[in-house]
Amino acid sequence: MNKINKWVFLILISLILLILGYLKDFIFININTHLFYVKRNLEDLRSHTFFNFLNNFSFKTVYYLKYFLTAFFLSTYYLISVLVLRVLNKINLIKYLKIIYFMVVFISAAFFLGGFFLNQPETGYSVSRVFIGPLESPLPLIFLLLAARVNNIQQLQ
Repeated sequence: MNKINKWVFLILISLILLILGYLKDFIFININTHLFYVKRNLEDLRSHTFFNFLNNFSFKTVYYLKYFLTAFFLSTYYLISVLVLRVLNKINLIKYLKIIYFMVVFISAAFFLGGFFLNQPETGYSVSRVFIGPLESPLPLIFLLLAARVNNIQQLQ
């Protein structure tokens, strides 16, 4: 891929990541708002009207929908990161990306399950969200690209 095509690709991917980030926040904020009002039996629902269809589902169904959405956004960000690394010809970094995703998902799952088994599910969920959150963003990709750049600079010295 020539230099101009790479820049066009990177600008396009940046726009996609920006839109994806806003979409993810829009969806999760509104689902969490919906769950807040349903759990407390409040009448004045303040989530976006687009999410009114959630009224047809139980609290648990909507709550568990968040897990599927998390898996979707994790997978999407991972695949976009792999694509960017391939286009930038940084294929050797893909193995590190896999390691980062695997380790963070493993740690997050451990905290989540630990909270469940210790009868502290909300605490386990909250801690696991702290770990999983950065994977639902371009942060791992940026971290890898910066680390590779720093490594190359130090090898030159």
